[in-house]
Amino acid sequence: MEKYCTNCGTQLSPNAKFCPSCGIEVYRSPDKVQTHTPTPPPATAKKRKSPHAKLIISVVAVVLAIALLVTQFPGLMDLLPIGSDVHIKEIGGQPYANRAITISGEGFGYYDSENCRAAIDGKDTPIIDWEEKTITLLVPQDISAGKKEILLANPPFFKKKTVKHVFLENAKTELKRVMLTPAKESIVEGEGFVFIAPAGSVTQDQEIVIYKYSAPSFDDSPYWTVADEFEITGPDGGHLFFQKPVYFGIDATDAEEANHSAFQIYNEFSGLWVSAETWYDEGQARVYLSTTHFSSFRRFVSDMRTGFGRLAQNTVDEASKKIDYATEKLGNARDEVVELSQNLWVNVKDATTEKFLRVTDNNERVIVYFRESDAKNDPSITDKAYLMAAAFSTAYQEYEDLFGADKVTTFSKKRLVSGSPGKNPVTEAVPDPINVYIDPRYNNTGAQAKSATTGNIIMPSEYPEDDLVSTCAHELFHTVQYRTLGLKQLYMSTTGLKDLLDNRFTGNTTEVYRFFANNAWFMEATAEYAGRFIGSNIGIGAPIHASIEANRPYYASNGSHDYGVSSFLDYILATRQPSSSERKDAFKEMWNTVTANYSMVSSINVVFDKYVQDKLNESAETAYLNFWREAFSRNFMPEVTVIAGGLLDTKAIPREKVSSTMDIRENGVGIFRYSLTPEYMWKDETALTRSFWFESTPTSMRGDVYRLDGLEMSDRESFEPHVGIINSADEGLKNALIPYTLGESLGLVAVYQNMVNADETVKSVLSSTTVKWDNQKDIEKKVGNTTLKSSDKLKFTPTLPKQTPGDEPFTALVTLNDNIDYQTEIERVENGKAFQVDAPMKDQPPDNVSVNIKIFRGEKLVHEYQSAEIKADAKVEISGPATVRYELDKNSSQVKHSFTGKASPAGDYDFEWNFGEGSSLQRTAGGSSSEISHTYEGVGEYTVKLTLYDKQGKTLSSDSVRIILEEKDLAIPTVPPVSSEPIPTHSETKQTYAWVLVETNNENYQANIDNTNKGGIYEVSASASPGSYTSTWKYIGDTDTYPDPDQINGESFATQLTFSVPPTVIKGGETVSLSFNLAFTDDNLSYFDGHGSARADWGNIKFSNVAKKSHFEIYSSVKYSSKNVKSIGDTISAIIPAGYSEGDREELWIGGTGYGTYFVYEWKQIP
Repeated sequence: MEKYCTNCGTQLSPNAKFCPSCGIEVYRSPDKVQTHTPTPPPATAKKRKSPHAKLIISVVAVVLAIALLVTQFPGLMDLLPIGSDVHIKEIGGQPYANRAITISGEGFGYYDSENCRAAIDGKDTPIIDWEEKTITLLVPQDISAGKKEILLANPPFFKKKTVKHVFLENAKTELKRVMLTPAKESIVEGEGFVFIAPAGSVTQDQEIVIYKYSAPSFDDSPYWTVADEFEITGPDGGHLFFQKPVYFGIDATDAEEANHSAFQIYNEFSGLWVSAETWYDEGQARVYLSTTHFSSFRRFVSDMRTGFGRLAQNTVDEASKKIDYATEKLGNARDEVVELSQNLWVNVKDATTEKFLRVTDNNERVIVYFRESDAKNDPSITDKAYLMAAAFSTAYQEYEDLFGADKVTTFSKKRLVSGSPGKNPVTEAVPDPINVYIDPRYNNTGAQAKSATTGNIIMPSEYPEDDLVSTCAHELFHTVQYRTLGLKQLYMSTTGLKDLLDNRFTGNTTEVYRFFANNAWFMEATAEYAGRFIGSNIGIGAPIHASIEANRPYYASNGSHDYGVSSFLDYILATRQPSSSERKDAFKEMWNTVTANYSMVSSINVVFDKYVQDKLNESAETAYLNFWREAFSRNFMPEVTVIAGGLLDTKAIPREKVSSTMDIRENGVGIFRYSLTPEYMWKDETALTRSFWFESTPTSMRGDVYRLDGLEMSDRESFEPHVGIINSADEGLKNALIPYTLGESLGLVAVYQNMVNADETVKSVLSSTTVKWDNQKDIEKKVGNTTLKSSDKLKFTPTLPKQTPGDEPFTALVTLNDNIDYQTEIERVENGKAFQVDAPMKDQPPDNVSVNIKIFRGEKLVHEYQSAEIKADAKVEISGPATVRYELDKNSSQVKHSFTGKASPAGDYDFEWNFGEGSSLQRTAGGSSSEISHTYEGVGEYTVKLTLYDKQGKTLSSDSVRIILEEKDLAIPTVPPVSSEPIPTHSETKQTYAWVLVETNNENYQANIDNTNKGGIYEVSASASPGSYTSTWKYIGDTDTYPDPDQINGESFATQLTFSVPPTVIKGGETVSLSFNLAFTDDNLSYFDGHGSARADWGNIKFSNVAKKSHFEIYSSVKYSSKNVKSIGDTISAIIPAGYSEGDREELWIGGTGYGTYFVYEWKQIP
C-alpha cells in the first residue's frame, strides 16, 4: 500500500523517514512509550472509570487519519468503503430508564460538546462518557420497554450512526408513603423492611415514598448476586437529603447472608453503583443501609466464602501462607516490605464451589481474588495479585498518613452488637475491604466497575507492572475524593439537583452533565497524580505523562488527557515551588484549598486558577504555557518521550519553506519542533549563512521560539534559550530571526498558545532567507564566450522576512571576484525586490566571475551568499577543415598529415589524440595548444578525435575531423599538393533533448490484496494495464441486522477506469493532455459505501482540468444518497518541465483507487 504524508498529502517511499515535500517526520511507533499511559489505549488496555461525570471522549486521532487515507489516496485502504471505520459491536450495561448503558465499538472519534449528540427513541440523551471505543449514556427516565433506536452523531467523524436495542421495564411497586417531621423519630415498617429516621433528620415536614423494584437491575457479575433494589424519593421523584444518617433495614435469609451483604447507591452522573455504609445484625439476620442521601439503592451478596469447613483441611492448609512482599516495584525509593497473607476461598454462586486464592494485607484493606485454575495456566497472575495487594496497601497507608483514616476508607461496615439503629446502638467495626477480582475472561472487555468507590472491581489479567501499580493507587484515591467531597462531589446539593433537572438552571437535563464536566478533569488529574507521586513513586523520575495533549487546555476532560495533566500538576507543585519540602504536603495543600472553596455555581476551575495565581503569581493558563515552554527547552524538566497530541516534529527541511498545521483548542498549546541538520537540509551551497523565521497564521496565534543544539532531551538548556517571538504585536518584542551556518546542526522549538475564544487551526511555516541570482545563466553564457560588457548588470532578488514596525532595515554588501574594487553597498534591501550591481569589467572581459553577498540587519549577519566561480567553458578545436581528402597515385601509398589543436580559454590542459586507424593514443601535456603529425597508409576513411582534459583528468571538450585517402582520378585532379593547406569545411550538429519513455510499471497492490482476502471478511481484486484499470470489492462476512442499515453478506461494488495513454516522447515545456472515464460497473451495497478515484501526476505536478480540479471521485451510498456520483469523465492537462541534465528520470502516475501505472521517462538526446 502506498504511503502519504498526513500533513501535506505527498506520496512517500516505503522506507521514508521524512516527507520530501514538507519535512514532517513519518510516524513510527516510538521505541519507548510509557506503558502505564497508552496513547491511545489498545483494545486490551485499561479503561479507567471515575465516580464522577465523565463527558468527554478519549482522544484517538488514528480514526481521522484512516478516514483521510480512505477518501484521498490510492492503495489498498481505498478498497475499503467510506464509513466502514465506524462500528458498533455490542451494547452492555443496564437497559432501563435512568440507568447507564455502554456502547462498545470503534471509530466514535473525539468528544466535542457542540457536535456529539445521542438520542434514544428520539429523546435527547445525557452522555456520561464518550471515548473512541466506548460511549456511556444515561437512559432517559421516560423510555418505555421495547426495541428502541439509539442514534449517535459526531461530525465530522461521522454524521449519524443508528442501532436498535431492546430496553427493559424496571417495574417498581410503592411500598409506603409517609410524612417525616423534624421533632420526632419516624419508624416505617413493612413486609421484610424497616425505615428509621431519627429526630432531627429533616428540618421541615418531608413526605417520602418507598418503592421496591420487582426485580433488581440486570447484573451478570460472577462474584456477587444482587438480592434487592429499592428507591426512596420525595413526592416529585427527586433525591432526598437528610441532616443526619437515616437507616433502611432489609431481612436477609440467614446470619451468613447478612454478614456477606452490602449496599450501593446509584450515581447517575457516573453510571456506577457506589459503595454505601452497611450495618448488619446477625441475630435478626437483618442488614441496614446508613445514609444521609436517598435515590435508588440495592443490596448485593458476595458469593465468596472461606474454604474452611467447605474444603479438605489439608487443601486449605497447603494454600495458606504469609508473604513478605518487597515494594521496589512501586517506584523509586520504595524499599519497604508489605506483609501479605494468602488463603483459599470458594465461589458458591450457582451452588458451585470454584476454588479461589485470596490475598490481603494484615489490615484487610483490600482483598485480591483469583482462580486457582487461572494461576496454573498463567503463573504471572499470582505475582500480579501480590503486586496489586501491595500497591493498594501502600497507597492506602500513604493516603491515610496524609489525609487521615476517615478520608481513605470506603464506607465502613458495622456489626450491630446490641440496640438498634437510632436507639443507643452498640456497634463493632468490621473490615469492609475493596474486593478485586483478577479474571483473564475480561482481557478483551477491560475492567468492570473499576472505581474503588464501588467496592468491587473486576480486573483483566493483562497489565504491565507500572500501569497496574499506578492504576491501583489512582482508583483508591477516588475514595479520598468521595469521602472529602461527599454530596458536594456527587450532586452539588448547594444548588439543588432537582432545580437542575427541572430546567431552571441549565435549560435541559442533558446540559446538567455538560456543566458537571467542568470539574471532571480535576478529579482524574488529582487521582492520577496521587497514584503516581503519593500512593506510589512511579511518577518520580519518569517522563512527562504520555497521554497528555498539549493542544487541549489543562481543564479538558476526555478520559485520557486529564490523566496526563497530572504532569502539569507536578510542575506546579514540585518544579515551580522549590520551597515545598515534600510533594505530599504541597499536594495536600492544593487539594484542601481547591476542594474547600468550590461549588457547582463557580466551577472548580475558578478556584484552581486562584490557587495557582496565589502560588506562582500567574494564571493557570499562563502556567500551562510555561510548562510546555520549559518541557521542551529546559534540562531541569522531566523528559518528554511521547505525548498524545499537540506535538509535531519536522526532521527534514526539503525546501526554503516548510509548513505544517495543527488544531489547537482554546487555551491549548501547540509545539512545533524543527531539526536543522546538513543531512536533511535542502541543498543550497550558495548559502554560507541563512536565517530562519516563522510566517504563521492566524496572526492572532502568538508563539515563542527556542534555539537548541538539537531535539534530543539532552540538548535542553539550563538557562532559557529564547530567541524571539512569532506574530509579535509589541514593538518591544522582536519576531524571531535565527541564523544558521552551513554545515551546523541545531533544533528549533516553536510554542504557540491559542488565546482566542475559539478552537483554531494554526499553520506554522518555517521560512529561510535566500538570494537568487536572476540573470546568472545569461552572465554565465557571456563569461563563457567572453562577450561580457561593462554595461551588463548582475541582478539579485532576496527572500527576507517582511518588515514590521520598529524593525531595522536590511542592508547588503556585494563583493565580486573577491576584489574590493568590485564592492557595492546597498543601503536598503527588501523582500522580493531585486537589486543589481555592475559587472566586474575593466579593459577586457573576465575569465571568471564570483559573487559574495552579505545581508545584515543592523550589525547582525542574516544571510551570506557565495556563488560558485563562473569560468568560460573550456573548448578544443582541431585547426583546418572538418574533412581532408588525399588522392594517392600508383607511386605513393602514404600521407603524413600535421594536426594543431587549440584550447580556449587559455590555460594548462592535457590533449589526447586518437588517429582513428587503431594505433595507440598519443597524449601531450601542458599549455593551450597541441601540435602533432601522423602518417596514414592506404585507401580509407579515418576519424581523428582530440579530447581535452584538465589537470585532474576531467574531460572538458572534444573535436574531430575526417581524413580520407582515395585513388587518384587522372582526369580531374582534386587535391592540391600536400604542402598546400586545404580549405576547412567544419560543420556542427545541434543536439536536442526530450523526455523518453523507458519503462512502464503497472500496480495493483497485490500483496495487500492477498493480505485483505486472507482475513475472510472482505474479498477484493484489482487489475492494471496501461490505460485500463478495474477493481472489485465484496463483503463476505456474516449478515448482521444489528446495524442500520443491515450489513449483508455478498454486498459489493466494482469500478472501471480508462485513461488515454501518454506519448512516448515529451519535450520540455510541452502540454500533455489525457482523457479519462471512471464509472461503477457493479453497485450492490447496503451498509457499506463504494468509492473510486482518478488522477494523474508528473512528480509533484498534478494534471488538472480547466476548472483546476485534479482529483476526481465517484461515490455510492445507501445512507448518504445525496453524495452519490456514479460516473465521471474529463480531460486533464499539465505542462511538463524540461530535465536538468541528461539521465534525469521522472515518473508519470496515471490511475486511481487501488490501481495505476507508473510511466518512467528519462531525459535524453533525440535525433
